[in-house]
Amino acid sequence: NKVSRCTLVLDDIENSSLNDSKKVKYEAEVRCARGFLSYLLYDMFGPIVVAPLEILKNPLREQSLPRMKRAEMVKFIEDDLKFAEENLPMPSKTEYGRFSKGLAKMLLIRLYLHETADYNYPEGETKGNKEYYNKVDSLARELKDPSYGYSLQKNYVQMFCQGGQGSNNKEIIWAIPCSYEGPSYNQWLMMALPTDFKQNGMTGGWGSVTSTWKFYDSFEDNDVRKTNLLTSYMSSTGEEITRETPQSAISAGPIPMKTGYDTGVKGSGGYSNIDLIIFRYADVYLSLAEALCEKPGATATDFHEAIDNVNVIRNRAGLSNLQYNKYDSADKLLDAILMERWHEFWCENGQFRSDLIRYHKLVSWVKGINNSPYAKDYKELYPLPLSVIRDGKGEVKQNPGY
Repeated sequence: NKVSRCTLVLDDIENSSLNDSKKVKYEAEVRCARGFLSYLLYDMFGPIVVAPLEILKNPLREQSLPRMKRAEMVKFIEDDLKFAEENLPMPSKTEYGRFSKGLAKMLLIRLYLHETADYNYPEGETKGNKEYYNKVDSLARELKDPSYGYSLQKNYVQMFCQGGQGSNNKEIIWAIPCSYEGPSYNQWLMMALPTDFKQNGMTGGWGSVTSTWKFYDSFEDNDVRKTNLLTSYMSSTGEEITRETPQSAISAGPIPMKTGYDTGVKGSGGYSNIDLIIFRYADVYLSLAEALCEKPGATATDFHEAIDNVNVIRNRAGLSNLQYNKYDSADKLLDAILMERWHEFWCENGQFRSDLIRYHKLVSWVKGINNSPYAKDYKELYPLPLSVIRDGKGEVKQNPGY
């Protein structure tokens, strides 16, 4: 797998003829990649199997390994990201699309937020540590320092349209540069557009993802962030399809375009020239707000600062300020922060799922949308593929409930 590939590449770097400064530079990039990949897998599946170098260098020797314990998994990821944080260049010195010190810090913020919660893993019930909120607080303030060069874009909608990405967009912490020819591809428009779509120079997509009207209706009237949730469209037959059209592609919810139109999308591949934004500076504001709200011993002053950070994001969206006197408890303020996350980061990198899970709100949230009978607490984690269980020969345990 790719985590093991990173481990082998790190060994190649260490034993290469490169000078020490280049070794550190490349090691920081690979360890950031390994920490990033490991965090994503940990977030979705819980602790994974991580093969040590001596096992990987002896591929003909068959040896089954157990999944890491939670504490081991966190240390493995944290060590990689801390090394990356210390040795990657600052954003201003980083080529667009490459890893920077800012990305390493943002990934540490996500890891530390994850670690504030309790989770049920094969090793049993594991406890989170609220002190991680203090680490989130510190990292977010570091990223807000002017030396990192980040700032919010004035136009939320334009940020996801053609020409809205690139090195001039100082809100982007990390994005995947995409083009019609690759090597990285963005097929979101094809996934979102209905099969009978025909307007603004674009024709039908696959219609494989949709949204819900409950989500759309949760936005305040003048919130610009819902602009690219399309509530109607012209079909290939010339008919206007609306929310009221029976059995249409948007009967369950609006089209979650997120990005702007891209008339250069061609063929069944449907590759777009719009980059995929993975982490943005807006996340720093809302992560800091959450840490201020939830950290041990949070005071009214902390609550007020948290609200101030949320209001920066709301103001950019065209909304009025939240008022201090309406959010006098951590529960009320947390609900407001989660609502802003829902509206700010929809259809970006899937992190809102993780945001809900660390407060064990995912199941109730899903049931509140469609009353799904399939929403169960144990499904906060995905099941390991059966091939992984088989290859583990009894050493790899499935997630509880599956």
